[in-house]
Amino acid sequence: MGRKKKIKILDVYLNGVMVGILRKQTNGSISFKYGDEWLQDGFAISNSLPLQENEYQGEVVFRYLDNLLPDNDDIKKLIATKFGAESIRPFDMLATIGKDCVGALSFLSEELPSDFNFEMKHSPLSKAEIAKRIKSLGKTNPLGMDTADFLSYTTALGLALRGRQ
Repeated sequence: MGRKKKIKILDVYLNGVMVGILRKQTNGSISFKYGDEWLQDGFAISNSLPLQENEYQGEVVFRYLDNLLPDNDDIKKLIATKFGAESIRPFDMLATIGKDCVGALSFLSEELPSDFNFEMKHSPLSKAEIAKRIKSLGKTNPLGMDTADFLSYTTALGLALRGRQ
């Protein structure tokens, strides 16, 4: 017997504040719904997704999410391969790299602990390291990040989440 597919959910955050929920149905369709608290005090994350209580579905959600990702499918394929995304479709990509993507939103597969700190951490890069990363854009480092850069962030997030269980 095959495994039953589950609905997949990503919580959407802006600077540590929950904005809403992104869902991928078992048939692959996606939807977005603003959270109740965000509807009270927040703002639309896009002109194409004005604040409303009803869930957004289909193409409008797909287009918004797709615009957070590189336009070139070859680059998307590199990212998917490097970071283990299920596909190059927006939900699958954001489930993998959405913790740190273009824009201020973060897409997380688990609820953040209330004491999670969204503090940005960085390490200075030498001119030689910057040049190396620029030369590798689109080849081995499609996001301009080394695997260690991305993994250190996700490891820290994972440890913070596990500590809440």
